[in-house]
This record gives sequence, structure tokens and C-alpha cells, in this order.
Amino acid sequence: MENSNSENQWYWSKRSSEERNGPVDRERLEGLAAEGTLEPEDIVWRKGFDDWKEAGSVEEIEELFASPPPLPEDSSDENDDEETPPPISESEKSEPAEEYDFPIEFKTEKSNIASSGSTGSRNIQKASESEEKSWYNKKRWIVPLSVLAMSAVFFSYYVYYESLKKADEFEENRGEVIKKINNKGSLDDKIYENNNYIAALWWTGKKEESRALHENLDSLKIEKVYRQEGLKRSIKVAKEYAGEEDNRAPRKYGGENFRRVLDSLRVERAKRLMQDYEKLQENKYERKLELLGSAKDNLSSIKKGKYMSPDKVENKLKEISRKIDKTRRIKNFANISEEEREDRAVSLCEDKVREEHDVVKLFGRAKPSIGGIADENSSYPGSVLDIGDGEYIVDGFVATEYISPENLTGDAYSGTYFECKVEVTKSGIYLRNFFD
Repeated sequence: MENSNSENQWYWSKRSSEERNGPVDRERLEGLAAEGTLEPEDIVWRKGFDDWKEAGSVEEIEELFASPPPLPEDSSDENDDEETPPPISESEKSEPAEEYDFPIEFKTEKSNIASSGSTGSRNIQKASESEEKSWYNKKRWIVPLSVLAMSAVFFSYYVYYESLKKADEFEENRGEVIKKINNKGSLDDKIYENNNYIAALWWTGKKEESRALHENLDSLKIEKVYRQEGLKRSIKVAKEYAGEEDNRAPRKYGGENFRRVLDSLRVERAKRLMQDYEKLQENKYERKLELLGSAKDNLSSIKKGKYMSPDKVENKLKEISRKIDKTRRIKNFANISEEEREDRAVSLCEDKVREEHDVVKLFGRAKPSIGGIADENSSYPGSVLDIGDGEYIVDGFVATEYISPENLTGDAYSGTYFECKVEVTKSGIYLRNFFD
């Protein structure tokens, strides 16, 4: 049974193709032949064949390609009353006229003209008509081609004249032209007008004068990316144009300009990151550190640049660095218990003492509430430690003002209120929200 099934599986291929199709059964093979897809000269194979064979030569399927018999003669001819004339005998048939190939050589003798019959005259007439038609077709195209050529000349002259006007205008006052371009309505209109002036300078052979226009065009392109795809994408494109992405060379025109644009975008990016940082809740320490790190990276990229004020960038970097250190300290203390905070604060005071006056013994007590004033009637031991950057630790609490021993009048603070910021003054100790 399996053998009969395998013998009924056919493979086929077009004669001019190397693609093998199948296996298909006999019914599918008949369908292919009926569709005309499989033709007699195509080749087939099945199990039992030594090699591929032409489909029309295989006995099993040759009937698939059999042609139908000719249609029967019309029976109405038999009933026709009129008799058909007998066939013309061979002797009565006229000899075929002699045919000529062009060019024909005609003789002037009367007998030669007569013997050529009517065929020569017809050929002459056809040749004449063909020549007239060819001439007419050529003449018909002369007018539109002339019109097109004249239009092209006038258009080229107009474009050159307008380009000359724009080029002269740009050379006379570049600043006003760029200002006029940037005052156009939409961003696409600005880019279109800017390109018109660039093209005008190229048409008039002054392409080297177009540097300012190329720089303006690059700025407009960055602005378009900024509006459509956001700040991060515009920074990436600006880095590509400035030659800071994937080791690409800067643009021939506008490379320096793009570095200025890139620096301004980085400053904008840093500002936005700092805004996001300020909006976050205080327990989002990981995210806050991530935002501060990104802002620092953006500003560090232009730290040595010549397009932004180095002092301004340096001061902003110091501010961000202080925020990073402070956030890390807060994160570290926020993840431990209150008892561990006390122990860590004491050890921190002992480890970071640089000179004797850095640690100040205080006596007194502060109310555990925001805005509380020290109670002079009670006393607890405590210490103040300068940890740099204008911040101080009072038994582990960050204070914003360093108080030397000479300025103390007995007011002091000690406690475990890590959530509060401590401000020590002559009149008392004030507790403020640590996260203000």
C-alpha cells in the first residue's frame, strides 16, 4: 500500500527552471496540466523512474496533453442551394507577380515598366507616403521642442536673475537676511527660505559665502528635532553634527556652530533634570542620585568648552556635587534604625575630628518640634563637627552654621531627631525640617 502511494507522488519542474516542485498526487498533476502550468515539454519524475522525463512522453499522463479534434464543418453549407464553383485548375492559375525589395532600380523602357505590373508602382507610392509621414512626424515635434527649449532658457534666466538679487542682498547685510529668515511664520517656512538663499549663492558661484546660512540652517534643523522628538533626541543629533557621536567628522559648514548649540542644549537638559530632582519625594534617593548624576554629566561635557562661561558652569557643578554628597548621606542614614544612627553619628564625630576646636561640647536640650527653642534648665552631652561645604554635624544632625565655643552661651542640643536640621545660635537651638 505504501509503495502504491509513493508511486502516485509526482515531482515536476519547468524545462527552463532549476526549481523542483512536489510531491503532488495524480489529481493535482491533472489540475496543473489543465491550468497550462504543466506543459508537455516540462519534465516529471516519480518513484520507479531512472531519470527525469518530458511530461508529454510519459504514457501514464500523456493523455493530459491531448489536443481536441478539429471542429466539425458547418452543416448549413450542405443545405445551401447554391452550388460552389469548382476549384481552379493548375493551368488556369495566374503566375504570381514578381516582388521587389527596396531600393528598386527602374528601367525607362516601356516593356520593362509594363512587365513589372502594378506591384512596383504600389511600392513607390508606399515609399513616398512613408517619407511624407516621417517628415510630418519630425515637423510636428519641432514646435513643442522649440517651445520647451525657449521656456527653459527664460526660466534659467529668471532663476539666475532672482538668485543674483538674493546673493547681492545677502552680501550687503547678512545679519538682516538671517533675521528676516528667522522671522518667517512656521519652522518649515524658515528652512525653505534659508535654502533659497543658499541655492542663490550656489547659482551665482558664491557658495563659500554661505557658511552663515548653513549654520543657521543647522540650528533650524535642531530646533525642528527639538520640537518634534524632544530634548534628548536633539542633543544626539547635535552631537552627530558636531562630530561628537560615533567618531564622526563635524559638518563642513556649521560644525563650530553646532558645538555652541550642543552646549546650550546640555545646559537646558541639566536644568530640566534639576527641576525633576526638586519635584521628587525625599525617599526616592536612587532616582534623585540618577538625576543629579545625569545633570552633572551634561555640564561636565561643556566644562572645558569655550562657548559657555567656565565660572558659571564650574559653580553649577560644585552645587550639584554638594547635592549628590548630601543625598547620599541622607540615603545612608535613612536606611538604618534610630539607635544605629546615634552610634554612627558618634563614630563619625570621632573619626572626622581634624583639630581640637572642631568638636564642641554642648549642654542643653531642645524641644522635639519644628521651631523649638533650647531649654536652658536641662542639659545633655553633645558635639558639633564641621564636615565641610558649609555643613556641620551635631550628634549626627546636619547644621547649616558652624558655632565656635566662644559664641556659645550655654545653649546646646543633643538628641536623636535625625529628621530635623539643627541651627545653633546664641539664643537657642532651632529644629527645622531636614528636607527643606
